[in-house]
Amino acid sequence: MDSKVSKNNDFKCSDHKRVLELVCHECNKLLCSRCSANHIKDMEHSTFVYHIDDIRLGLNQVLNNNSNSSNNNNNDTNSTYHFKYISQRLDDIWKTIKSSTAKYSELDSKEKQISKHFEELHLYLMSEEKKIKTLIIDDKEIIINQIENNINELKYLINIIKLNNSYDRSTSNTSSSSSSSDNIDTTTSYSIPSIMESIDTNQTLSSFIKSNNETIFYCTLSYNININSANSNYSIQDILLNYDNNTDSMILDLIYNYNNQFKSFSSLSTTTIINNINNKYYHLIIDKFDFTKLHKLLKQSIRFDLYPYDSQSITIGENIYIFGSYFIEAKCCVYSIRHQTYHVHTIKDIDDVFSAIDKACYDGQDHIYLILGRSIYRFNIRTLQCELYQSEALNFPKAITALYDNGYLYIISQYEFEMSIININRKTMENWKSDQQCEWISACTDGNRHIYLHSKHNRFIRFNILTKEIKNLKTMVKRSNNTRSMVYHRVSEKESYIYNIGGNKGSGRYSIEKDQWQFILYGDEYDRSHCSATIFEIDK
Repeated sequence: MDSKVSKNNDFKCSDHKRVLELVCHECNKLLCSRCSANHIKDMEHSTFVYHIDDIRLGLNQVLNNNSNSSNNNNNDTNSTYHFKYISQRLDDIWKTIKSSTAKYSELDSKEKQISKHFEELHLYLMSEEKKIKTLIIDDKEIIINQIENNINELKYLINIIKLNNSYDRSTSNTSSSSSSSDNIDTTTSYSIPSIMESIDTNQTLSSFIKSNNETIFYCTLSYNININSANSNYSIQDILLNYDNNTDSMILDLIYNYNNQFKSFSSLSTTTIINNINNKYYHLIIDKFDFTKLHKLLKQSIRFDLYPYDSQSITIGENIYIFGSYFIEAKCCVYSIRHQTYHVHTIKDIDDVFSAIDKACYDGQDHIYLILGRSIYRFNIRTLQCELYQSEALNFPKAITALYDNGYLYIISQYEFEMSIININRKTMENWKSDQQCEWISACTDGNRHIYLHSKHNRFIRFNILTKEIKNLKTMVKRSNNTRSMVYHRVSEKESYIYNIGGNKGSGRYSIEKDQWQFILYGDEYDRSHCSATIFEIDK
């Protein structure tokens, strides 16, 4: 417990003998009204300090707001303003476990295909099968551990809310709820596969909680409230005795213990590991094998590749800057168009996941902004140094494109029609979200505040970042589910094109003036999914 609490546990500040009424979420300190003024002044944590009245108001409303999150534009509302960091964390947990469950299902499906293919080879192929499945099994284990941690954190938050709300309800309702605990299946017998199945079948956090209200989220009222017996259920009146019947103190203590227990789970490193796994693309090809040529065909019959992360290229003057790719992680390759030579520069002080760059954009001066998961890095083209500009800046895990315009970064999510707008100087962000459901596979900008987006469901649009105007354009005839490179090229004032590069999956060129596609680069034998592309001219 914080040193500011007096020794007799009466929830009074030991320095000022006043009741503790506030908590600083940033440094997890409990404060009285007197020391909070000094704390805010000395540490500039004013935006992180919450009063118990605001906390309880926020807790009463947070689940209702979360259940409607799919219908809003993620703007702050009055109901979440008072204590919005729990609301934001709930939403982030839900998005993360939803994404992780979908990724787990994808990995599980591929694992079963591999197992079925190896059934006829039996013991002879067991060692080979294990080698191929290692990457998937390791990532599944990481995902399971992450989901377990998130579910435990979610349980704790929901029980805080239930404890808070149960105080406001009648004593009879609370007692009747506790009496049925003997017949309720506990979480210890509730398996992770069952939990993930429930996550898949529920569309919102609210429905997920309701469908598991008497299993996962059944409140035993014994979470870290100075009660030593983990197997005992206590009424709220029993618990309140530990706090001299002061509900505010009880809630503050719960939040204090929550921060101590779970804050490390939401750290940048933990989130980055999960984003790293979710951004991987597993490409699995299975061919029937021939027993007469078993030894030869064994190496050909099943090919499992972990596709490298997207590389990103930016053309600035006579140089092309290339970032990312699995093979040149934490490096920047600078290609000279004039001399047709390249130099590879190691980027120092950047962690191992620097290769997982989603998108990059140039500010027209000294910096290239690199989008990595939810975080943003900034690379200086003069000094060739890179720095973390802002961690956990985005509300979504992966970007499809990024655009710099007049001091702002405009970043669009790959999995939803959602855009984050970041003020570079102030490091503030606002979010825009369309009610249209789209998952994008390629995007580019024309440098004139228009972004061209192509979806996996064969929809092609032009989107204005300022007016938010959406114009439907003619689509490619051939569909694709793979992420592709899309490049804008202006030939003249009357002629401009967009190139969609897919390699052996098919490539196309779109005429902006004619609103018409044509297929190009026939005979390309290479799979160019997840590869970057740029257009430049060489003087002869």
